[in-house]
Amino acid sequence: WETAPLVSTLPDDFADIVNRFADHLELRITELQTAWDEGDFDKIAEVAHWLKGAGGTVGFHEFTEPASRLEEFAREADKAAVEHAIKEVSGLAARVQPCQVS
Repeated sequence: WETAPLVSTLPDDFADIVNRFADHLELRITELQTAWDEGDFDKIAEVAHWLKGAGGTVGFHEFTEPASRLEEFAREADKAAVEHAIKEVSGLAARVQPCQVS
């Protein structure tokens, strides 16, 4: 996996929005892990759908494809693929760099 920080492509004017996403992301990743532990593929698909849209909207386009795959795998209840995709999006989330607000 890559380890370089992920930085939003949005201009600095949007730092508050980016930082709110970064804060909310941690909660959503926790929800994703809980849903995985409970075998709740509907919840996994819901979180993946949010991540696919919200990530791209705030300039973290790295989430779009992995979250899209996760959503699809969850809808198919493909356990092995879901597990791998959760690891991938969790790894991306860990690399998200909040904006420095001056």
